[in-house]
Amino acid sequence: MNFTKIFEFESLIGDTYGVFKYEDLDFNSYKQVKHKDSRWGSENHNRTIYQTDKYFVKVWDKDYIRANTLPTAFASGFYDSTIIPNFVGMIYDEDNICRGYVTEECQQLFTKENSLEQKLVRLTPKSDDYFKQMFTKIKYKTIQSNSFAYDFCEFHTYEFEGKPTLIDLEGVYSCNEYDDLHEHHYNTYTRENAGDRVDGDYLESPKFFSNFMAHQNYETFVRNLLSTVPINLEYFLDMELQHGSGGKEIIHNDKKIKTVREAVEYFSNMENIKNTAKKLTKKNHQYWNCMWAEFKRNVENHHDRGWENMTKEYYDSLEPMTDDDIRVALVDDPVKFFGGFLKHGYHRAVSMIGRLINGKEYIPFYMPAGEVFKGNVENPLKYINYIELMDVMGFPKKEYAICNSAILAVMGVDARKNKNGDLDLVFSSKLRKMIEEQNIELPKEIHPFPPNSDKFRFFGCEDDDDLVYNYSVDIGGYNFAEPRFYFSRMHMVKPSAHRSLEENRKIKQEGKDGVDKFIEMKSYQGYPFDLITEEEWGFDLIQEVG
Repeated sequence: MNFTKIFEFESLIGDTYGVFKYEDLDFNSYKQVKHKDSRWGSENHNRTIYQTDKYFVKVWDKDYIRANTLPTAFASGFYDSTIIPNFVGMIYDEDNICRGYVTEECQQLFTKENSLEQKLVRLTPKSDDYFKQMFTKIKYKTIQSNSFAYDFCEFHTYEFEGKPTLIDLEGVYSCNEYDDLHEHHYNTYTRENAGDRVDGDYLESPKFFSNFMAHQNYETFVRNLLSTVPINLEYFLDMELQHGSGGKEIIHNDKKIKTVREAVEYFSNMENIKNTAKKLTKKNHQYWNCMWAEFKRNVENHHDRGWENMTKEYYDSLEPMTDDDIRVALVDDPVKFFGGFLKHGYHRAVSMIGRLINGKEYIPFYMPAGEVFKGNVENPLKYINYIELMDVMGFPKKEYAICNSAILAVMGVDARKNKNGDLDLVFSSKLRKMIEEQNIELPKEIHPFPPNSDKFRFFGCEDDDDLVYNYSVDIGGYNFAEPRFYFSRMHMVKPSAHRSLEENRKIKQEGKDGVDKFIEMKSYQGYPFDLITEEEWGFDLIQEVG
């Protein structure tokens, strides 16, 4: 390649790639492979692909609609060598705008039959296998990075040095943008709505259809991810087991075991395992065998195969699922748990119990957000006193941030549940102005900080508005100041008017112990904490109480 490497960058897993200078590309010496000169109204979709030696160079205009999606895909962790092993580097121009990328040559796996149906044609015996591998990787990356590639499909899956890889890499977006992008696609690019805004013959093309994402099974996966939330280990352990029959009586030990936690503890004892094994018959062994098998590939439906045939030998004959396979499968087919009660999804639940008994990591189940805090499960917001007063007064939830130890209460730290004597808040300038203009008298339990308190001028936060709008996290619809603001000073013990120094020290230590347990149990992986980033948590800032 005859152009300059400006610098190098790393993916989140440590892969090293180059950044090349757009102005140094010698287009006259490259072979033009493909060019698209297309605009959709005011949107620029122009891009060109060149080949030089064993490399392909894809470039676009400065105002290309997806110019920034490639850098953000790397920043989110969606792209790395596990997804694009043939990637060489990005191209930037002198105005610091991403103008394309460079990849090594790879082998095409699929093409389209020359017909209106655009049927899939496999070009190698391993085409399907490579795509299956890539599909699992893509779905896992979607979970991990909260990003999706709208254009992912078989036709963009290639082979490079014995591994699947992708082409057409721009077009990765945050899952939070899915609804807006889906609506924009329908309103802009479909036959029903495009009209004369489209240049060229796109309306006659078989490619021009109303589906937003190229692969419909992948779109279903993304929709599942958006419509469900992960539950953490503590939630799962506290779930109540349905005391049914048909083999469930083996798991709940004839109604003596009430929760998942009790089941894990009971069957971690070898003597209990031996005693239970003596009770097994062909009529009650299915959940027991499933528990010890953990998660296996291609398990038949027990109704079709017959409960009596769900034997240990049958499960032993099946290939184990990898951890990534399990993560993907639990989003592909979300469980139908209900408010801490384990009735449906029993097979998958006992498979996870088996993993925990065998000392393996818990992998989050996904369930609809509306089903999480039902039944015997309380919404953790109930652990904060006086939060309802803000709603009673009609204050917009996005115009203030809840601060200080309230985060410990919502995290389930026992020492801080419903212990706050008031509610510490930071108001936006908009809310403060509204209170002043309307001469609103605040209840004594509502404790707003003075404007622009030095207590929150850290981590780049400039003022109250910045804290409320940009340095807060959403927990159950309420703004909480990023936990790192509290964790960075949680260790400091000071005397107060109503408590002794030792009392305050004890409270701080109990709080830290609760946070340590929260971290140990990886409770941050579950709803409503799952979208808070590592940086926003700031666990690394926590010190010993002093």
